[in-house]
Amino acid sequence: MTGVASDAFFTMLRQATLEGVYSDPVYGGNLNMDGWRIKKYPGGQMAFFDVIEADEFIEMEPVSLHAHHT
Repeated sequence: MTGVASDAFFTMLRQATLEGVYSDPVYGGNLNMDGWRIKKYPGGQMAFFDVIEADEFIEMEPVSLHAHHT
């Protein structure tokens, strides 16, 4: 391959892979929000008022931005 150094190519490939794995599914990656489930990331919740001051970690099902588009 010419025009791009191998280290630059693999840096870009890694970055694009991470963006796809952890992006909102509305953008075409992170199928079934599995990347978020691995990290226990709740996604695009509308509010955290009911759990923000909890003493223990509250695990929430992730929500995609698509759920807020009606």
